[in-house]
Amino acid sequence: MWQTRAYHPEDLGPLAEFLVPLGDEGFSSRTRGKVDAYYRWKYGNGSGESNRVRVAVGTEGLIGVVALLPRCIKLDGRILTAFEMGDILTAAGYRRQGVFSALGREACQASASMGALSYVKPNADSAPVLLNHLGFRPLVELETLARPIRISRILAQRVGHLFGAWGRPLDKFFAVRTTNSRLFLSREATFTDEFDRLWETVAGDYPAIVVRDRAYLEWRYEQNPTAYTVLAARDAGGRLRGYGVGLVVQWGLKRIGYLVDILTGREDRATQVALVKGILRLCADDGAQTVHTWVVRAPASVQSALRSSLRSVGFFPRDSSWVLWRPSIDDLPSDQRAWYLTMADFDGI
Repeated sequence: MWQTRAYHPEDLGPLAEFLVPLGDEGFSSRTRGKVDAYYRWKYGNGSGESNRVRVAVGTEGLIGVVALLPRCIKLDGRILTAFEMGDILTAAGYRRQGVFSALGREACQASASMGALSYVKPNADSAPVLLNHLGFRPLVELETLARPIRISRILAQRVGHLFGAWGRPLDKFFAVRTTNSRLFLSREATFTDEFDRLWETVAGDYPAIVVRDRAYLEWRYEQNPTAYTVLAARDAGGRLRGYGVGLVVQWGLKRIGYLVDILTGREDRATQVALVKGILRLCADDGAQTVHTWVVRAPASVQSALRSSLRSVGFFPRDSSWVLWRPSIDDLPSDQRAWYLTMADFDGI
């Protein structure tokens, strides 16, 4: 037998241990010994219960969890509360017993009671339940773009070291080339008022986007124990034109890079290219073999310029997946082309 209830602060330790498989081997901030800090960042240390995190408990302890991570989304000029549904996990011995359905239904009820919309990037197991039983529907299709950097290492791991040696000349071909730019790139350890001013300047370019003001950036990157690198682009006058966020993780024998986030003016391709190249170089210096990122796949979307900038520096399409949502009110924009989404809008990276 099992029962469901709200998360309590004293659940943090057992819950962090239960969720270790979701961290995968590449995320050192979510492995044993460090995982408590990550989930403390995510769920907080407040007293009392949190209905946005629902757990299922069996005779041997935790056997399931569904968590909602709060964000603010700007939709057609309105700022609305949104919850990303993540940390979906059921113990192997309890799958297909309705644990996820029960927890998901309770989490959705908690979200609806707060007048908030919910969204999720599901896997193949959770998508049918979300679509058929929990009221979710397709929102946007995300495209994964990849940019190889160290071809010799990729070949060596796939077909042997001899082929890796043959691939070394290709490393020069795929190297990130510098270009003349009037922008100055710098790493940022903290976020200042200028990030608020950047958000106020570019927010109008995007009808549907997670709010990226200074407070959000501090929570998402400074307080998060994951080792992100934030790169800022400024013009000759010192004005902030945009920023990018990168991450490199060890994945078995491979090092994988991510362009986690980027924000500029919608058509500011010069800043987009400068930031993307900067993140690529940082990832290459940290040993990444390939760098991945996500953009909305729909043609003529608000991310079309960004997608073009990514393609111009060597990113190519790999695959795609859907984001589902459960809107709180009926007149929210559902046109895929209106949405600006990056990896940063999902807590897994």
